[in-house]
Amino acid sequence: MYKKIILMLAIISIVSAFVFAAVGSEEDPLISLSYLEKRLSELKIELLEKEVEQAEIEKTVEHFEALTFETGTIVLLGDSAELIVRTGDAILVDPMHNTIPDLTSGTAVKAGENLPLDHLLLNPRADGRGFMVVGEVEFWVMIKGDYQIQ
Repeated sequence: MYKKIILMLAIISIVSAFVFAAVGSEEDPLISLSYLEKRLSELKIELLEKEVEQAEIEKTVEHFEALTFETGTIVLLGDSAELIVRTGDAILVDPMHNTIPDLTSGTAVKAGENLPLDHLLLNPRADGRGFMVVGEVEFWVMIKGDYQIQ
């Protein structure tokens, strides 16, 4: 009986020695090198895609551009363009006789009215709305978004 137990223990220890010795060795690692390389390349691709997405998001976030214009210059604003008049005089140009929302005061600027200084104005559509610089004082404005100079 003791011989059977000793024989069984010897067989179990020999088999377990082979099993545990083989796991994680150079010949049979826990993770194969090919799997690891494949997974790393997949992660690199995912990381590059995230970087491209982040770069596209950052591109869409525009900054205000400080510009100066001479008297008589007409600037047409693009869709969702924002502007802040810093110095000088300009009037709203709008062939459709619409308004441009003044987000600072919560009112609207009508065609032919002066654009208020230091107020955030938003052009809702690219439909010909813009401003014309009038007066002799140096005019400069901050614009975020698309615009065309005429």
